[in-house]
Amino acid sequence: MKISLKNILLIIFLSSVAVFLVFAAGCISNPLDDSVAKDTDGNVSQIYNISAFVPVINNTSAVVESGSYVPQNTKEIQVVRVIDNKSKIPVIQETGLLVLSGPELKDVYFLTVDNFSLTEESLKQIYENPVPADISYTLKKTNSGANIESDQNFSGILLYTLVQSSGENTVLVNDNAKAVQITLPAGTTTGNRLLGVASPEPDAVLTGETGQEIFQWNAPKGKVSVKYYNENAPMYMIFVGIALVLVILAIYFYYRNQIQKLKKITESVDPDGANGFRKQRK
Repeated sequence: MKISLKNILLIIFLSSVAVFLVFAAGCISNPLDDSVAKDTDGNVSQIYNISAFVPVINNTSAVVESGSYVPQNTKEIQVVRVIDNKSKIPVIQETGLLVLSGPELKDVYFLTVDNFSLTEESLKQIYENPVPADISYTLKKTNSGANIESDQNFSGILLYTLVQSSGENTVLVNDNAKAVQITLPAGTTTGNRLLGVASPEPDAVLTGETGQEIFQWNAPKGKVSVKYYNENAPMYMIFVGIALVLVILAIYFYYRNQIQKLKKITESVDPDGANGFRKQRK
């Protein structure tokens, strides 16, 4: 059966649309489930990997008020923060009116020990015996940000899960943490300027036990963000690009062929152009 150029064009166009829809449906997304997990009544160590980020500054480990951020899906980010003598702890700052509709917190725990100080020894004591302290708090949202507020000062490790109002495969840290570590979900990456990058440039990029990428900022100035995507997304982008180029070429050759057919018809009807079908050449 003879296939016309028009049918070939239609097949290529539909194929490119199908590839594009597959790409848009989830190729740039996080491979994890987007559903929000329910609160867990188990031990805190069953919910969190209790490990604070200790940056290395001038070749020396320094315990500071750091934050470690691990996306669980496109909506939830588990946060482990070191806090030193604060009753008002920023969660998000300078986000404008949007903060009034989000975010939300779940699984909030305050872990501490007697005479806590910013030392690795104090952190080790918490790791060995992560017993939550009985501290009441409220999440207060204003036009300038959201804060965890308590009626007493707290020192130790603060754990919480940040539930975002919408998932955008982005981790945005703007909570005054003096050092930041962001661990991407396995199967995702960043660095493509079209799909997402880490900003500012991290001080270190490590690889975790399961192959996940870990980005570290030892002393960031201002907010830190990482836009991540499925590690196969660039390959699918190439496929989509090739399909679109084929469609463009097919359209070009189709109309070129139609113009050539029209010229032949014109020449056969009026070969000398005497009847005005085509202009006389001088």
